[in-house]
Amino acid sequence: MRVIWPISASLYLGPWIWDVVMIKNSPKELAEYSDGLCLSLVIPTVRYRSLRLFNIRKIRQAMERARARMMAEGYSPVEVETLLLKLYELDAGLAGRKLGKGVGFYVSKDVGEVVLFPFEVGEKIRTGTHFEKAELAALMRFQATYFVVQLYSNEIHLFRGGDMALEEVHDHEFPMKLEKPSVSKTGTPGTKAAQRGILALYEEAGRILLQYINPDAPMIVCGSNDEIAAFRSVTNCEYFIAATRKGHFRRKPGPDLCKEFTVEAYRYRSKSLPSSKTWRQD
Repeated sequence: MRVIWPISASLYLGPWIWDVVMIKNSPKELAEYSDGLCLSLVIPTVRYRSLRLFNIRKIRQAMERARARMMAEGYSPVEVETLLLKLYELDAGLAGRKLGKGVGFYVSKDVGEVVLFPFEVGEKIRTGTHFEKAELAALMRFQATYFVVQLYSNEIHLFRGGDMALEEVHDHEFPMKLEKPSVSKTGTPGTKAAQRGILALYEEAGRILLQYINPDAPMIVCGSNDEIAAFRSVTNCEYFIAATRKGHFRRKPGPDLCKEFTVEAYRYRSKSLPSSKTWRQD
């Protein structure tokens, strides 16, 4: 069996992920596939192992409804049974696995794939010359790139996220640091002078970040409330802020933060962008 999970296969995320195996066809390739009879079967599930039998019954019932749908639509018994056989083979491969919030089966004469969705889905049974695209497109939005900006004192770190993983950006721009903090006339660090230096650093970072971020690759800003407010006051990145999060992490974010950031970026991409600069309520 081949399973899509929206994460890097090399990343372990604890009990939330279970025996990850990457599939041959990506969500984009499945969405673009078109050849003969294609059956798409999307089923909402629950991810608790104690309700495993509930998921099994729900999937089997949906498969029988798919059989009835194809027969009613006039497809030949040979075509129907060929696709049903693939469905049952894929379903058998799910035994003992911890499911997400939904599962999708995509089968044709040449393709047999199962996709586990980390977001809620509704039941769908679709037949035609191509696979149902809506959930696959949502999964691509879930997997897409986003950025995390970490504000920490006089430093700014940038992380690139996607597929439930985060990697710090190390290039000619980031990390950024105020090398020589401003000092007062007495030669000691001055509160107002230092603040001006930090604001100048944030303003420069905001200009540079516009080279990285866009509506398809938004950012999440982390830091103290004062740091976040100061950053937002001097930059033109507001439209591309998917969320803000109070707190600092000095090392690479753990799996819980990766999941939280991925969900926030997905929510941002799944909504229309209002015209007002104050559209985001944190």
